[in-house]
Amino acid sequence: MRLMAVSISGLDLSSPESFSRTLKKQVSKAKYPRLVLLPGFIDPAAAIASGKMPQPAEPGELVQQVKRNFHAWREWESEFQGLLGEVAGDLKAYVVGGSTLELEKDRVYITSNLWDYKGGFLGKQRQLHLHREELKAGFSRGEVTGTFPVDHMNLGIMVGNDAWHPETGRILALQGSDVVAAPVHVWGGYSRWLPVAGLWSQVQQNQFWGLESWSVTSCDGSYYGGECAVLAPCETSPGKTGYLERGEAGREFASGHLDEEKRHKLLEDYPLLGLLNPGAYRGNLPELYRHRGSNE
Repeated sequence: MRLMAVSISGLDLSSPESFSRTLKKQVSKAKYPRLVLLPGFIDPAAAIASGKMPQPAEPGELVQQVKRNFHAWREWESEFQGLLGEVAGDLKAYVVGGSTLELEKDRVYITSNLWDYKGGFLGKQRQLHLHREELKAGFSRGEVTGTFPVDHMNLGIMVGNDAWHPETGRILALQGSDVVAAPVHVWGGYSRWLPVAGLWSQVQQNQFWGLESWSVTSCDGSYYGGECAVLAPCETSPGKTGYLERGEAGREFASGHLDEEKRHKLLEDYPLLGLLNPGAYRGNLPELYRHRGSNE
């Protein structure tokens, strides 16, 4: 399977039509991958760039704008997410639609939606762990994590801050994830070492493939391309770096082909999860997450 992570810097967000056109152009350059990941916060970034939403200066302002303009945001989200489904069908690829702001009653979740290669909606994953600024802004936590069938593989999704919480990757691995996609958003500056502490570490600890794409927003609310990468267990990657391809900040995309034979050989030779008392995780952590009902 060929994977692709698209950077926000390679997309024209001035209108839904220009977004669709430039995304398809990037996918063609990547030799038409089967799974495509869009950047974190791609939906609000596109809303701002196309004039549908004012630029926020901080996360709290973004949440309040969505709540104040409830119907307008719902209309935009429906249009943009519907477009992602159409694009997935046109490309004949599974598309992880970055992340959006999902409104449910009086709560706002950071959510990633998944579309199949026919354009059908496969499911969603809400961000489970919120950092201090997101809590202060008024976002709500998700409660459940799971996997989705993507051809012959199982896909897990880590949204935003979840990539820096090791238990998220461990749960997804124990649920059978073969590949994990991470749409990431960062408020403030970007450091090339942040990704190493996030999904890269999760991939090495759990022996699945990884795919990540970052958005970085400055203090004035402008969005910039962070890193995009295709990750692998070190033993299966060129030079044992843990990367099949790493696109530095500002690069349009990263893509790579997954060699499942190599990964399965690694799992046979060094079954990492089998050495870690997986019964403890299966019996406790997934159940714990499933029943979390508050933001405490």
